[in-house]
Amino acid sequence: MVRENLAENDFEGEEIEGLMGVLEAHLKPEYLKAAVREAEEIMAKMTEDEEPARDTFRDISTAAQGSLRSGLFQTNQREKAKTRPGNPLATVPAVEDPGSLDIVTFSIEPMVRIRVSQRTLDVVHLIYPESQTRPRNITWDDFVHALCDAGFVASNNGGSAVRFELGSGSDRGDKGAIIFHKPHPVLKIVPIMLHGMGRRLTKWFGWNCDCFEARGAQED
Repeated sequence: MVRENLAENDFEGEEIEGLMGVLEAHLKPEYLKAAVREAEEIMAKMTEDEEPARDTFRDISTAAQGSLRSGLFQTNQREKAKTRPGNPLATVPAVEDPGSLDIVTFSIEPMVRIRVSQRTLDVVHLIYPESQTRPRNITWDDFVHALCDAGFVASNNGGSAVRFELGSGSDRGDKGAIIFHKPHPVLKIVPIMLHGMGRRLTKWFGWNCDCFEARGAQED
């Protein structure tokens, strides 16, 4: 059944065989450490093969910022004074009051984070885990709840396919839709499959762990 679920979620044949090897080893306690290490290597390879996600957040480095500002200064200088013997300072051009310099400023567009419940944030940390995050299965209902909490609207798309559509009402104004297949017969999503779903969300919507923040309890 796991092999069918992977195929339904757009994993290719070679990826499926590799993932099945990881999952079979994962079922044996003595191979747990080796399975986790192999899964990380597979995910790294899959990430390299993916097309780069579209540029979601625009930022300007400190160095570039300083370079741009320096290029925008407009300094007016008086004509060079005539040189007189014994007065070398006369060759230095006089500069008008620094306060009169024209400075063009610019602003950096702030990152717009998606405000979600703590329950959703816990799921996000499993979709985009850090090195110290312990992987675990999640329920299909938890996954659906997390996407809907982040602004998606879920609807049946025939069979096990579920369509998640993101409208203009989302925090960042993104639009689009993505389809995931409900796992069967057990409605559980294993970590390796969850990470693959996360890669697709990154590819089409630019998501990563930094896109989210917990909202206050009073907002729920």
